[in-house]
Parts: sequence; C-alpha cells; structure tokens
Amino acid sequence: MENNTQETVEPIKESLPPASEPQVVPQPPKSSSKLPLIVGVIALVLVCSGAAYAFGSKQLMKNIISTKSSSVTQETPSVEPTATQTPLFTGQLKRIDQNLKIFKQTESDALNFVENNFVYYEAGKFNRGELSGYTRIIAIRPSEGPGSPLVYALATKDFQTYVLDDPESKTIKYLEDSWQSPYTYLDKSKISMVKTFDTELPRNIKLDEQNALYFEDYFIDTVETNNKDKNGNSIYETILDTDFSKFQKLTSPNANLAVYFAPFQGIASGAILDEKSKEIEKLKKQYILGDSEVIASDSTGVPVKYSLTTPSKVMQYISQKAKYDADMKTYEEQTKLFQNKQTTVQPQYPKYIYLPNLGFLSSDIVSTSNNLKYFKDYETAIPGACATSQNTRIVNIKDGELEQIGMVSDRPLFRLKDTSSPIYTLAYQNKMQYYDGSGAEWNDENKNIAKPTLSEYVSQNPLLFVKDYWNRWVALGEYDIMLPGGCGKPVIYLYPTVPTEVTVQFQVPVQFTTEIPTYAGAWQVLAHKDGTLVNLKSQSTECGKIDSQKKGSEYAQNACKTNIYPYLFWAGNVSSQNYPDITKGWVIARSELKGFINDKLIEIGLNSKEKTDFESYWLPEMLAKDTPYYRLSFLQTGELNTLFPMEVTPRPDTIFRIFLDYTPLTIKPKSEIQPQTLNKLIRNGFTLVEWGGLKRI
Repeated sequence: MENNTQETVEPIKESLPPASEPQVVPQPPKSSSKLPLIVGVIALVLVCSGAAYAFGSKQLMKNIISTKSSSVTQETPSVEPTATQTPLFTGQLKRIDQNLKIFKQTESDALNFVENNFVYYEAGKFNRGELSGYTRIIAIRPSEGPGSPLVYALATKDFQTYVLDDPESKTIKYLEDSWQSPYTYLDKSKISMVKTFDTELPRNIKLDEQNALYFEDYFIDTVETNNKDKNGNSIYETILDTDFSKFQKLTSPNANLAVYFAPFQGIASGAILDEKSKEIEKLKKQYILGDSEVIASDSTGVPVKYSLTTPSKVMQYISQKAKYDADMKTYEEQTKLFQNKQTTVQPQYPKYIYLPNLGFLSSDIVSTSNNLKYFKDYETAIPGACATSQNTRIVNIKDGELEQIGMVSDRPLFRLKDTSSPIYTLAYQNKMQYYDGSGAEWNDENKNIAKPTLSEYVSQNPLLFVKDYWNRWVALGEYDIMLPGGCGKPVIYLYPTVPTEVTVQFQVPVQFTTEIPTYAGAWQVLAHKDGTLVNLKSQSTECGKIDSQKKGSEYAQNACKTNIYPYLFWAGNVSSQNYPDITKGWVIARSELKGFINDKLIEIGLNSKEKTDFESYWLPEMLAKDTPYYRLSFLQTGELNTLFPMEVTPRPDTIFRIFLDYTPLTIKPKSEIQPQTLNKLIRNGFTLVEWGGLKRI
C-alpha cells in the first residue's frame, strides 16, 4: 500500500458547493447527433430551475452550475479521454490492511466489544482536478444498529486527514445526529473538507432518449470471517463484491465503465420441490434471463449497482427527492421538539420516495386500442415473496411474439400476441400458488379484488413489454394483486434500561399484509424495561379492523383495547434487494423438529417468552406440511440488516435479529448440507430482539 504519511495535505481554496443531484449525459453509442444531448441539457436546466424556485434559493442554482463532475464539465461529453484529457484515475482497487480509524466507536460498539477496525480500500489516485495527487479511499462499516451497511468515499494525501465525498449534500441537508448524516458515524475531526468528487460513477447515466441508469448503492457482500468477538460470535465483514465471473458483460455506454448483468439463478440445485413448484421453477428458468439491475465498475474496479429507468423518471425523482429531503429535515427537527416535550404535536414521517425504475400506471399508457383492459399498476414482473428488488425482469421473448399496443414514457409498449403463452401461466401461478385452497387468505390480502381465473387474468394484460438500451425485452408485471406476507410474522421486542420513547422505521418500502399496531410511516412507542410497549400513535390503529382469528394475531384485539403490546408485529413483502441464496443449515426429520428448534432457540439465547412466542407460531406452520423432512436455516443479524434495514431511535446497544428459512422435503437429500454457526445473544444495555421467518407455500 502506498502511504504518503510524510506529506502534508495541500490546501484547496474552497469546497465545491453541493449539488442536488449530479447528472451525466454520455453520448449514446448508436447516434452521432448532438440534438438529444442538447435537449437533455435543456431539460436538466429546467429541472434545476424548478428545484431552485421551489426552495426559493438562487444559491442552489449557483451551486449546481458550479459543481464540477468529470462527466458534465464539457458541452459534449466524450466517451474516451482525448489526447489532451488526462484519465481521472490511475491505479486499481486494492484492500488496505491497516486500520485507518475513520469511523467513530459508538457506545454500543464498546458494550458489544466491536473493534474500530472496519474495511478500507484504496481506489486509485486522482490525476486531475482539485484533488489531483490525492488517493481515493472507500471506507465500509457494517450496519450501524439494525440499519444497512455504510459506505463512504474519501480522499487523502497523508492518511491522517480526509476529504469527504458528499454528492447528495447529506452533511448539509440533515442534522448531525441524524442517521442519514455521515457525521453520525464518521470521526468528524478527521474530515478536513467536504466536496462532490469528480467521478466515473455518476448518480445518473443517460443512455439514450428512452433509457437511463440511476445509482442504487455500492455493490457489496457480507462475509463471515474466521474471527470471533469477545462474546464468541462470528465477526462479519462487509466488502466490495468484485467477482463477476458468473455475470454477463454488456456493451458499456462509456469507455471508463465495465457493465455487467447477473443471469437468473433460480432455486439452488438439489432442492426438493412438489410438482407444481417444479413446473413454476422450470418456467422461470425458461423465461427469466435476470433482473433489469446492472452492475458497473469504474476504471479502478469500484463496483456499484444501477437500476434501469428512463430520463423522465430520473427528473421526476430528483424533484420529489428535493421535497422529501426538506420534509425529512423538518420531521427530525419536530421530533426533537416532541421528545423534549416542547410540543405536543407528534410529527408524521415523510412518505417514502422510491428510486426511479421502469414501473408505470395504466393511466400513463397512450393506447392505440380503446378496448384493451389493464391492471392499475405495473412494476416488478413475477416477483418473489418476502423480499425482492424494485427492478423488474429481462425475459426470453422474441420480437415476433409481440405486438405494439401503444406508448408509455415516450417508448413503444408491447404485449404478447399469444394469450396462451406459458409465461402467462408462470405469472399467474407465481401469485396464485400462495392462495390454493385458502379463500380467506385471498380476501385478507386482496380486498375488493375478485380472485381471477387464468383466462380472466390474461384478458387484463398482466404482462407488458418494452425494449431496453441493450435491445433486450423487459417485462413489467401487474402489481395490483398482493402476495401474502412472505416475511411471516417478524416481531420486534424492545428492552430499554429505563422507560424510553422509541421510534422504529424501515429504511426500505414494505408492502404490509399485517401491521400491529398500525405502522403509519413509523412505529412510535413508549418501551418499558420488561418489553411492554405503549403505542404513542394509538389514533392510527382501528381496533375494530384487527382480525383476531388470523394466525399470529390472536392477542391483538385485547392489546389494541388496552393500548399495551408485547411486541411490534409485521408481515408482508419488502422492496430492498432479492432474498439471499441459502447454502448452510440442517436437514431434520419431522419427529425431531420440535426438539431441534427448542434446543437452537435456547442455544442462541432467546428468553422463555421469546422462545414460546416463536414456537407457538412457527411449529404449527411447519408441521402443517405433510412431509417427513425439513431443511432448516437461519438468516442472522448482518443479513437481516441488509435485507430489512431499520432506523431505531434511540439506537439500541444490542441488536439481535434471526429469521427462519425452511423447505419441506419429501425425501432426505443424499448429500449433506453444511451446518450453520449461529451467533449468541448477549444482552448489554438497551436491547432489540427480532425473530421472523419465511412463509413457504
């Protein structure tokens, strides 16, 4: 590792003003015309002008115009560096062995013996611009509390002080103790300056007039190390995922980027499925090529995720996000006043703003035929239960199988000519398999929607198709019919050391099928030491609408009437990222199931109440399957923090989350599955415990 510890930090005259959203418009490779670029630049200026007007800030426009980005500083962005343009970076991504100690060590870290020794990378050296000569650093800290992992880009010359990249102006938009502020986690004394870095990985990449990419996050993976903490639990690291050996490489819109596509994997080989599930899996492998999300890595090898969207959706998102940021700042300020008893008005959490994708409403369709029927909402096609990304599917369909029916977002929109195509059967069975023989559950999840037959379903055009930048067919699926709560009864216990007002809020969208008490943007409760919770938003929960006959909700009617709850209970499906592959666990005979689960729950440290609650819900659920064997696995805290990230205020000192994943087996597999090592719950200070599981069909 190159360590310039003897050098001093060269002064930079001033930090670049923050931009609301830097945008890049690379020259489309399929056309040499500059007209689309000019139109895009004009549109960007109009959006920025609108944002400036909305906030009454001329300075905002000045900031946007003055912000330097390697991709937008030229009137006509070049795809490759010219003879007179120096490449932005030299060097390649490499792991740093030493502990840079850029992150704070929190009180909960100290209680749980977490060392301030996280993951750092050198990510090239800047060749030009105000940071010329600085080494770029990617710093990764595992999830803070139950939230998602934290990744920051910085730059340094001496590995003592650092310039922080803040492309979304989070250091300005949010209060310093907000979970969205970098200073909640970074050691501010080591940050000499805040800038928006020149980058080869901009937030927005306009591919052509109909396609754009929008930055989701760094492409990371959480891996178990061989080390243990002082409690004897496995230590996990969050690393940049740079293994693209199983990915398909796509044509890049920019010579500085390598773009990859993850082929559809499906259920791991060796899984035991019933006949209907086998047929569904076979159709998935036939028709689903993968998700519309792509991974891009820059010239140094830094990988990030982008969602496929449209330029108009990006501009709409930028406008909505500006309002959301302002509302969030107001919410945090009002929350402090409420918690300090300076106001009796309880603030409402701002409505979540989805990242831009390809979804649309049927009202957005400009149809060439007036007699076509549509569903209301089109989003992810053939979604998974419990957890799925907001990206949709790339499908194996030939041009000749489709007919154009109109336009959406200024792009041609198609449907299948053949109404008997097996992909319709796949889309139908993917949802209806969860409701076989359960009319009551259908009515619970899909109120005011009649359960359709296959022909009725197909007649309403449940799948529609558009072409993407890479000339692939993208399927958009109806999103009106809800899947049942694939995430089956996750419950959250809160144990503060003294009575404490606690707010629990998901950092990702949740499609709830059950929420007790009603979530209403966030749960706000008065938590007591014994775990009992008083709902501080009781006006949001209508006791008469709680179905106490529904499995897992038997207690809820009385809890609502007294306004005292044993835990927070939710079920539903989460839009964050796709449910992870399961590779470890145990195969257990039916006769041994109860004893095995009881032993494991004691082993990991659940108390008597938590263990009883878990068993009373999940054992009957599992034993309802008439099968001789079960494959049992558990997702643990680190995985759940990525899959279902939450913000809990005040932050617990101890977080323990566990999630049961099981598959009924008709026969015992010939090959042994590798057993899991389960972490143990050591309760220190304010403790949050959560258990849940995946509801299998």
